[in-house]
Amino acid sequence: MPFITQIGIGKRARLSVLGDDYPTEDRTCVQDYILVVDLAKAPVMVLTRLIHGSNTGNFEVFNIGIGTVSSVLDVIHTFEEVSGKKRNYKIVGRR
Repeated sequence: MPFITQIGIGKRARLSVLGDDYPTEDRTCVQDYILVVDLAKAPVMVLTRLIHGSNTGNFEVFNIGIGTVSSVLDVIHTFEEVSGKKRNYKIVGRR
């Protein structure tokens, strides 16, 4: 995400999209992005469960993603749509 915004302000000339051979609709990698607010709320939720004795064992696993994946190109195209400006990107090999 920071790299996409850096292109918009001229700090970076081009974004490298790492790979276009994934088994996805647009062939780029997908990820479940997380909102910073949700990340900040997670420890509060865990502590609340511990204080109220709601935990079910010695440990619990929590998924704090939003449950929806977005591809790299989805994110780039969304930035383009919202800003009204094209982002300069090139698809390169995977890491």
